[in-house]
Amino acid sequence: MRIITHIIDFQAIQPRRDSRDNTVELIATVGVEGVTNTAQIVFRIFRDNTEIFNTQVGIESTDSEQFYAVTFQAIDKDLRSGTHVYTLTVENMTTGAEAAIVGPVSFSALAIGNDHDCC
Repeated sequence: MRIITHIIDFQAIQPRRDSRDNTVELIATVGVEGVTNTAQIVFRIFRDNTEIFNTQVGIESTDSEQFYAVTFQAIDKDLRSGTHVYTLTVENMTTGAEAAIVGPVSFSALAIGNDHDCC
């Protein structure tokens, strides 16, 4: 059985009005422990309930590689102005293997608007 864990929500406000030329840089770090066997886990980022990014990582449970700090970055481009909610989830895709979120958990965003009048 696959278990999806909702890790965190983050709300970003776009800096420009009446524009689709906005970008959000998203960076996540999640501490994970391999509990049994080798788990394939998928991290997903959603914007306003729509998946915009995913990445898969193998998490081993051996003594030498049991704890991981998984860090990844996503760039969300061409956004309309306004408020957007970003959600980070993790899902274990491997039957018979277990991994646990042990922390730390960090999920941050930087909203960037382009000002074409400057140059």
